[in-house]
Amino acid sequence: MRVLERLDDHRSGWFDDLAVLTHEDGSTSLVGQLVDQSALFGVLEKINRLGLTLISIVQLPES
Repeated sequence: MRVLERLDDHRSGWFDDLAVLTHEDGSTSLVGQLVDQSALFGVLEKINRLGLTLISIVQLPES
């Protein structure tokens, strides 16, 4: 998932199970494996509660 905003340490802490990658354009990617659709909705709810702007979701092939 990618959000428009750069996450500070406090907001990054909301996503313990995901890698938080900051990009040069100021956006942030949240990368990791979610166990089910409920976990996905949980992350989306956190993004919403933090007032972040979701710009993309990409499903990567399983490795």
